[in-house]
Amino acid sequence: MVGTVPLNFTGTGLVIPVSWAISGSPTTSFGGVYVGSAHSLTVSMINGGGTGNLPNPTLSGVNAGDFAVSNQCSNIAQDGVCNVVVTFTPSALGTETATVTIAGATLTYIGQGTAIPPKGKYTMRIYAPGVKQGN
Repeated sequence: MVGTVPLNFTGTGLVIPVSWAISGSPTTSFGGVYVGSAHSLTVSMINGGGTGNLPNPTLSGVNAGDFAVSNQCSNIAQDGVCNVVVTFTPSALGTETATVTIAGATLTYIGQGTAIPPKGKYTMRIYAPGVKQGN
């Protein structure tokens, strides 16, 4: 007897987990930046998993207030690249350091910047030895 036998197939859909990684070797030194001016560096992130958002980066460290992080990584497809921008705006002279942690990528990014005095007008007086100095 020839007949048909119904076949039932079942399956479970799986979501590919989002996994972020840093692309290349980012520059982490801001160099000299004028007090009150801003300089930005970019960290490129690659999504090695399913479509998703990069978790918001966090700032920490003694000088974290002079650094900012911009995360424009939302709804990035697998193998897609997006950028995280780290900005340094020194408020005082000297070297400042902060750590940027991008949790989804388990990455700690360290930025350093050396603030230098602002541009301005300065008065210089030159006196020759043995000459009486006046105002």
